[in-house]
Amino acid sequence: MQYRTEIDSTEEGNRLSHFVTLANGKEVECDFSPYATMTAQDVETWVSLGCPERVGVAPLNSATLAKLAAKRINVNSIELEDVHARDYPDFCDAYISYAETMDGEPLTDHQLEKLNEDGSFVNQLAHKSFY
Repeated sequence: MQYRTEIDSTEEGNRLSHFVTLANGKEVECDFSPYATMTAQDVETWVSLGCPERVGVAPLNSATLAKLAAKRINVNSIELEDVHARDYPDFCDAYISYAETMDGEPLTDHQLEKLNEDGSFVNQLAHKSFY
């Protein structure tokens, strides 16, 4: 795996674009914070999680990757319920109804309950799905 950045200089400052070359030789862009450089651990975690896209409205960062890795959740498998325009921007009715581990195993009801306890995480996902 190789990691590289490109710098986009604007009047507002420098913004980074992140690129990772995978083991198969394919280069993919990582939607990571444009104001931070990925560490070797960030790159390894991002790849091991299946190169997830952003969670919510903000790009990924080290803390989000660590949270996903700790939970071993395949972000692309998450299904939300009760995301309604009338509930915008709080989405307090939204909840995760289904998700899988990185191994493809469905989360148990207890695991889903624990995942839904992180209201900010669910809110970010609701915002992403709403747009």
